[in-house]
Amino acid sequence: MKKKNNILNLVNEIINDRENEEAIKEFAKTIPSIITMHRAVYEEMKKQKYTEEQSFKFASDYILGQLFIANQNRNKGID
Repeated sequence: MKKKNNILNLVNEIINDRENEEAIKEFAKTIPSIITMHRAVYEEMKKQKYTEEQSFKFASDYILGQLFIANQNRNKGID
């Protein structure tokens, strides 16, 4: 029984590794659009007379927040 559990654990690890690989590949495809969104938010903040530091921080916080929300929704099955 212990040997069977070890084999099942190994299989689960392999499956999880493959799922993680696929998730990373999918995420990598979205990086250009994430950069574009970040740049757009940053540039708009600069137009509104915020400092470079404030603009960058806001854009970064906003984009990370959106990614977090999207991930939560995906985990809940919401598109």
